[in-house]
Amino acid sequence: MILIAVYIGIFFSRKKIAGDGWKDAEGRRKKIYCRKQKAIISFTFKELTELKEKELNLLTVMREKYERLKFQVEEDEVSVVELITRKR
Repeated sequence: MILIAVYIGIFFSRKKIAGDGWKDAEGRRKKIYCRKQKAIISFTFKELTELKEKELNLLTVMREKYERLKFQVEEDEVSVVELITRKR
């Protein structure tokens, strides 16, 4: 088994993080991950209620949210590189 140290901040709010893509708070969250390799994951009140009602494992959901953030950032980075390469 391979263990990797990951810095994670957890954000709790009534609503989801504002913005889409690379704009507003959502974009800032992705930029922090890109620059500092520190992931900020968020939970809404609704998600916490769902965790309790469905008896989900908090650590599993945290890992899924981290993996989703990592995938989104990597996918977007590839798209930017492809755009730059095509223009040349």
